[in-house]
Amino acid sequence: MQLRNRALVYLSLSGGAASLLAGYYSSNSALFAISSAAFLLSIIIFRWGYFLGPMIAKFSKASLREGNFELVPSQDALLKRSSGGYYASMFLSLQLRDSSDFKSAEQRAELMQMFERAISSLRHTIKISLVLCGLDMNDYLDSLTARRSLAEQRKSQLKKNSASLHQLEREISAYSSQIRRIGGGEKPMQVMAFAQTTAFGLTREEVLQRVRSQARESAAILSSSLSCPVQTLLGEELLRCVEWEKISPASKSQIEDELV
Repeated sequence: MQLRNRALVYLSLSGGAASLLAGYYSSNSALFAISSAAFLLSIIIFRWGYFLGPMIAKFSKASLREGNFELVPSQDALLKRSSGGYYASMFLSLQLRDSSDFKSAEQRAELMQMFERAISSLRHTIKISLVLCGLDMNDYLDSLTARRSLAEQRKSQLKKNSASLHQLEREISAYSSQIRRIGGGEKPMQVMAFAQTTAFGLTREEVLQRVRSQARESAAILSSSLSCPVQTLLGEELLRCVEWEKISPASKSQIEDELV
């Protein structure tokens, strides 16, 4: 059986720590220096690789090819050449904070109206994909309680006429509603939402300019209409979306493993 990504990470870090200790207790100062540098580099890549990878690829103008598709050097778009020009796609992560399962009928109707406004405001096609899985109730309840406490603390530090006061009150109310419903036996789902926008152009420069413009417009409209943060996916996260479009994760543990 193949080791999962998380096990490989722990194994690599353990091996690096062992090499560092071996170099320290040996009389070879050069071995200790090399072990220290290699171990530090592995930690940096593990912690900030998602950020450093696209940056290095962009400056080195290196691209990744898979079949008919190319991940451009900036690692923010997937490119495909056709007989008449180029297609380019970008992916956005929608960090949905609330679930309709914990809303009243009026709140659900408002949420649907917000979503309809977001879709109708777009001037181009867009595909939205959802990955759903069950949550561990104990961990999720602890997380909700902590997030509500943090929101209440932030609210106590605001002035009465602050513009953020109403938003925090809605956030605290949503957390309290979720906690009550979980206490009543309801089981929420973890939702991961991704949006894909695609453009066509006669040249690489034209299609990349168009798809980035579409991605910025989509992110602004979806963020304001759905009241959620929207982030452009880069590098490995983009490729993961493409892979999940072909074969979705089979379990919650597989999702957690791939997101390490």
